[in-house]
Amino acid sequence: MSREDALKDYVEVNVRIEKFYEKYPDGSIQTEITYLDNDKVIIKAYAYRDREDTKPATGHAMEKEGSSFINKTSHIENCETSAVGRALAILGFEVKKSVASKEEVENAKLNQDGPSKATIKSKYESIGAKMDDFEAWYSEQVSKYNLNQIDAFLTKKLKEKRGA
Repeated sequence: MSREDALKDYVEVNVRIEKFYEKYPDGSIQTEITYLDNDKVIIKAYAYRDREDTKPATGHAMEKEGSSFINKTSHIENCETSAVGRALAILGFEVKKSVASKEEVENAKLNQDGPSKATIKSKYESIGAKMDDFEAWYSEQVSKYNLNQIDAFLTKKLKEKRGA
């Protein structure tokens, strides 16, 4: 199934928002960040039908910074949009085949089309072998040209990069 076929039955969140306010003109959509760290955010959205609504529909979403093109610069905004879309879908707005928003489906399809685990493992092992070759060459240069002070600095930086 092509990406276009997978997305044709999904509705963008802005359409769900318009429909919500048409039906509930006194309604309110509110969001809160429930978790935030260096690269991940979780947002909860509430869709109140009116000011007296004690049981609003809710929706949650999680996004990782850099996990998709849009998330390189806007993972919090993208997460909020997804959470709102899910809350409105719970109320039945523009749900055809899934609660997921069009944006969520696009993101999932992009991630499915990514490299396989075997490819990633192969690249990782290849890089590791190259690093081993470089470290052997570098050690030889340190000894040959008496670069001990530079070696100490670069060794420290290399360990920091590797998380050692």
